[in-house]
Amino acid sequence: MNLSNCFIILLVLISCTIGAFGQTEQMKERILSHDYVVAEKALEENVKQKDVKAVCLSLKHRAQSLRIKAAEALGSIRSEEAVDCVTEALKVNLASRHAPGYSDTESRFLSNKLDKSLIDALRVITGLNLPTKNNYSDSEIEKVISRVKEWQKTHPNR
Repeated sequence: MNLSNCFIILLVLISCTIGAFGQTEQMKERILSHDYVVAEKALEENVKQKDVKAVCLSLKHRAQSLRIKAAEALGSIRSEEAVDCVTEALKVNLASRHAPGYSDTESRFLSNKLDKSLIDALRVITGLNLPTKNNYSDSEIEKVISRVKEWQKTHPNR
């Protein structure tokens, strides 16, 4: 193979890498879009493709209802790869209970629903016997997180 062929191959590889990066950035923008419909469609596409990392990113969306859909989707995908992001989302949701503005009824309702969806996903993915209820106390959520951490120690290859 001569030098010009090597150069052409190198350029093709670089352009493919840049193209993939551009697509990844575009998907990230769509997933986290302030336009709910755009973000919801991105989530639906990623669920169809069973793209766990992209669905996990939806757990960071500002709309709690979209985070609930993402948690439910991760439970249906059942990939152990999702345990870290689901656990992190549960921690973030727990911390948000103590943030200003949390006290309104809708925020509490959606937060409780998100807790349930996240814990249901963890139950399905890990096979752990986690509590099933509609409203979890802070200490119950902390126990779930602790149990999942223990599970993670015995499942290092996820």
